[in-house]
Parts: sequence; C-alpha cells; structure tokens
Amino acid sequence: MAGDILYIAYTFFLIGFIVIALILLFKWKKQLIKIYLFISIPIVFLFLCYFWNLEFNDYVKSYVFTSTSFECDDGSDRKGSTTIPLPKRTVLHGKQDVCSPFYSTYISDAYFLDFYQGELNTMKNEGEIQNYSYFAQKNLKGFNIDLSSGNQVDIFIHRIDQNKGLITVEFKRNN
Repeated sequence: MAGDILYIAYTFFLIGFIVIALILLFKWKKQLIKIYLFISIPIVFLFLCYFWNLEFNDYVKSYVFTSTSFECDDGSDRKGSTTIPLPKRTVLHGKQDVCSPFYSTYISDAYFLDFYQGELNTMKNEGEIQNYSYFAQKNLKGFNIDLSSGNQVDIFIHRIDQNKGLITVEFKRNN
C-alpha cells in the first residue's frame, strides 16, 4: 500500500543507488553517465510515483497485481470456502483473510452489472448459490446473493469518480 513507512527506506536506497553508480561511472567513462542518467532517472521517477502516489499505485496494481476472486470460509460442511469471482482490474485493500473486504476497481457500473449477471447465473445453474437479487440506489449498485449454505453475500459498487469505484463485499453468516 502506498504511504508505507518502509517507502522512506526504498526512496533513500534508490537515490543512493543512483549516486553510487554515478561515482563509479564517472571514474570509468563519461559517455556512460549520459546513457545511465537517461535510463535511470525515468525508472526511479516511476518507482517513486508507485511508492508515494496512492492513485498511481492502485492504477498499476489493477493491471499487474489484480485480485481475481473473493474467498471466505462459510462454515458449511462443503469442501473449501465460498468463492465469488471479481471483475478485471480489481485491487484488494485491507486484509485478505477477512470475509468483508473492499476493493478498488477501474470498471464501469455497466460492466460490473453485466459481469455479475453472467457469473451469478452460471453459479446458480451449477448449484453454488440459491438465488440472487439486484439492488440499486443513487451511487450504490450491486447484488444480494443467497448461498447454498444459507449464508448471504452482498456485493456492491460505490462510484468514487467516473473512472474509479469501490467494491465492497459483505459476508453475512446465517446463525
């Protein structure tokens, strides 16, 4: 996550690496200094943006380190746990071992609804879920899902701006 205290150490390491490399290159060949600076400064700039800019961090993670599914142990006798797929370009925030995480995503509301309409129909036909229903308010759209175990999962997308949304997943145990 961007803003971690260790990023201070990473920043000093990157700057120190450039300074040491420049000193070594200065002793050898001055032509290599120009090439080295031309390549290393943009790379270091991108790394620092990744470390320190939360928006850029999320944007890069949405392509490189995307989350593919939500998993939660539902306490049923079935093998494994409840697994619900997530749309493309979705990034987990918080801890992965909790049953009510939240994700940032760079998809449209229409894609979100189409994606889950298809996935939930497939899961219903395969018997993984009993039923689902669509829910919509002003900036909140999503699905209430009744699992075969009797538990319920609510998946909603909250629109932050035109390009970015927040997906919340709430797992409700049926006691």
